Amino acid sequence: MFNDTSYKQAYPGEALTRLTDASGNNVSYTWNGGNYTAQVWKTGSPCVYNKIVFNNGDSNGGGVDQIGKKKTGDLNLFPGCFYQADGSKWLGSLTDAGREATVDTGGSDSGGGDNPGDGTLDGFTVDSGFTFKINDVTYTVYQNAAGNEFKVRIPLAAGANWTTVQKNGRDYGLEQSSQSYDVPKSGVDIYLTNVHSNNISLNASSAGNYIATFTYDNGNTGTIMISSVLKES
Repeated sequence: MFNDTSYKQAYPGEALTRLTDASGNNVSYTWNGGNYTAQVWKTGSPCVYNKIVFNNGDSNGGGVDQIGKKKTGDLNLFPGCFYQADGSKWLGSLTDAGREATVDTGGSDSGGGDNPGDGTLDGFTVDSGFTFKINDVTYTVYQNAAGNEFKVRIPLAAGANWTTVQKNGRDYGLEQSSQSYDVPKSGVDIYLTNVHSNNISLNASSAGNYIATFTYDNGNTGTIMISSVLKES
């Protein structure tokens, strides 16, 4: 685990501990209809870190975000959530049903953007159906209580950032390919439909963490509208 200035322990990091119940049995759960059984692991408190890499202890390992690979990429750390390597996403609970938003007031950075508690968004809970990818790296999407407004925190590099949005594995995209939108911007109104799959480029004026907000278009779940992509202060 690490942040912009320090890490908890030199790579490959701190060994995980398999969770056990009161009787000493290993804790596990299943998903995808029970086709895969996962054991649940834990490590120390993430209270001053906002990034994490999972690996098999091999300092020379490669590969990104898949079971069977030796390490993930750099992941945003979401306190209180569970990382599912199969699909590379964070779950709010082991039943994949969401959870209350976590607010962490700890940390020494009073500037806001890199505080460890910023992994979650106040008043929003994890939406496990949507996935939001920037340059093929997946980021967690959050929804409001009504389930009609969604937010995702994404680190954008200066310049082009190729973006893919999916719901339950189905793409939302553009009819025409290679379209680009300059950000930060409010009222950008990018309409993506689940009958098209062309992705888009978010052209950031400067590198940093951005918050993308989107909604269903007038309640139509077949179309989403990205209404703003704003740099986090």
